[in-house]
Amino acid sequence: MTGTIDFHMHYTPEEMVAPFLGPGSSTSLLEQDGIPRYTLHEGLFRIDRHLECMDAAGVDVGVLSSGAGMGGDAAACACVNAAL
Repeated sequence: MTGTIDFHMHYTPEEMVAPFLGPGSSTSLLEQDGIPRYTLHEGLFRIDRHLECMDAAGVDVGVLSSGAGMGGDAAACACVNAAL
């Protein structure tokens, strides 16, 4: 089989992103000690948008990772695993 694989796709469950997005806001920048650390946006949990972008770019397979899960505590990891 041949195809295009995107090995760098981010996913974070909506319940971990939504609390940081204000009304009418589509992004939120998380900082640590005044340094930007992570940008949260609805594209992180909108799998339908991931698939649309993959189709438009000719990507056949996407490998998901989660910044929230990689550096999170056990509860964050459990949330990501359950959502996936």
